[in-house]
Amino acid sequence: MILLDMSNSGLFGYDRIGPQSVPFLQLKYWRGIYDALQDLGCDVHIARVGSVSPIKTRAHQLTSYIDRTTPGKSVNLIAHSMGGLDCRYMVTHISPKSFRIGSITTVATPHCGSSFMDWCRDALGLGKLQRYVQHYADDSIATSILNTTSSTLCDIDNDRSWSPTQSLSSQVSAKKSSSQLSKPRSFKSKQQSDSVSKTIHFLESRDISSDFPSCSYKPVAKSHPIIRAIFSPMDAPAFTNLTRAYCAAFNQATPDDPNIYYASYAAVADVSKLAPLHFSHQIINRLEGANDGLVSLKSAQWGEFMGAVDCDHWDLVPPKVRGLTSAITGKRFDAIGLYLRMATELADRGL
Repeated sequence: MILLDMSNSGLFGYDRIGPQSVPFLQLKYWRGIYDALQDLGCDVHIARVGSVSPIKTRAHQLTSYIDRTTPGKSVNLIAHSMGGLDCRYMVTHISPKSFRIGSITTVATPHCGSSFMDWCRDALGLGKLQRYVQHYADDSIATSILNTTSSTLCDIDNDRSWSPTQSLSSQVSAKKSSSQLSKPRSFKSKQQSDSVSKTIHFLESRDISSDFPSCSYKPVAKSHPIIRAIFSPMDAPAFTNLTRAYCAAFNQATPDDPNIYYASYAAVADVSKLAPLHFSHQIINRLEGANDGLVSLKSAQWGEFMGAVDCDHWDLVPPKVRGLTSAITGKRFDAIGLYLRMATELADRGL
């Protein structure tokens, strides 16, 4: 069985466009790929998760969907863009027992984050939700830190006495001082100690852009309150989840499951100046190199790398949706053929 975690293709995605009250006016986002895989003989399901929700929330939504629709079955996950991070979180931190994951195939997923998301944070002020970083950041990362520093510290999401305004380090200190707790475990190495300290700093940092080489752009949002006011309603946890600093911490706390096959595909394109992704492509190209307009070639690689296709990030969607931008770019990429190839390769592996 194949489950496509692509219903919300990264930020502001969707599984259908149009009024819910008039079904025949709706454009189903992944319909072409769904039909092609069904014709190939696959049992296909398309998950629906929050388009701008944090990874943790999306992963739990994905888990609930699979548990409800395919209990007891073996599932091969094919995930586009941010969906790949949802799948990895689900496998490592939720560890569902009612179904089995055979493989995770990611397509243009920003495993190492995106420098364009860094730009959105630094230039437009997006992704600086401090309350989210402190309280709603993936509890898997927090739990990993707490379990490393003390054997009996509780998960902060389950501690009602903790206020969102408290820092993670102050919470750890408070718990350590309790006489009811056992003596904290020592770090196995200086590297482990430094790793935990860096992750705690990441979770508490208000502005972590200094961790990476600065860009030449001007921080527009900081200089112009009106611009900041215009963009602030667009802010969402997902922006934070896709920065390079966040993904570095996420990867450290989210190891692969050795019983699951991981594969990845990337996309690389020379984006036209008339294309919507030209601006983001230029930013990523300067900082990370070859990319598809949103995700770099390097960031898209995870597990067994299956290669890069010649298209931009939006070319990886079905023709009906891709036609909205292909009219500008003049490019025609066979997205359906790519997903059929993925399904065939999984079948050849006995998955």
